[in-house]
Amino acid sequence: MKKTTTLYNILALLAIIAAAQTILLIFIKQDVSTEDKKSDNQIIQVASEKTDIFYPVLHVYDGDTISIDKDSSTERIRLIGIDSPETSEKYREKECFGEEAAKKAVELLSGKKIRIEADPTQADGDIYGRSLRYVFLEDGTFLNQKMIEEGFAKEYTFKESAYKYQKDFLVSQEEAKKAKKGLWNKCNE
Repeated sequence: MKKTTTLYNILALLAIIAAAQTILLIFIKQDVSTEDKKSDNQIIQVASEKTDIFYPVLHVYDGDTISIDKDSSTERIRLIGIDSPETSEKYREKECFGEEAAKKAVELLSGKKIRIEADPTQADGDIYGRSLRYVFLEDGTFLNQKMIEEGFAKEYTFKESAYKYQKDFLVSQEEAKKAKKGLWNKCNE
C-alpha cells in the first residue's frame, strides 16, 4: 500500500513539474515572439500618453512630421492616422499638394505649443525614430483630424492596425472628398 501511495505521489509531483514547465515555455515563447515582432517592425507598444503638458514646436518637416522641445531635448513626432503628400525627394518622390500641406502645418504650428497623446493600440515609434502621437494645439484644435478635414492629408492606417480615432478620421476624409477640399480637388486621387 505504501509503495502504491508513494508511486501516486511521485506521479503527481511529475505531473505538477510538467505543467509548470509547459506554462513556463508558453511564457518564454510569447516573450520571444514579441521580441521578434519588435525587431522586425522596430516597434514598442506603450500605454496611452495623454497629459496636459504643452511642448513648443521646434520644426515642421511636412504635413505629418514635426519636432518638439520635450524636456530640453528634441523629439520628432509622426502624426498617427494621417499621411500628407511628400515634399522631399529624399525618401520618396514629391507628391501633389505636398508643399501646400507643409505650409498649412507651418501656419497652424509656428510659434505654438502642443499637447501630445500616444495610442496604446499603436507602436510608440516608427523605423525612422519618430514618436507616433496625436497632436492637440492649446486652443483644442486636433491637428491630425484638421489636416484630413481640410484636405491636406489622407487617413492612414498602418498595417491594418485600427487606432483610437480611425472612424472619425475616415468620416472626415469622406467629407473632404465630397467637398473637394485640398488634395481632393487639386490631385488625381
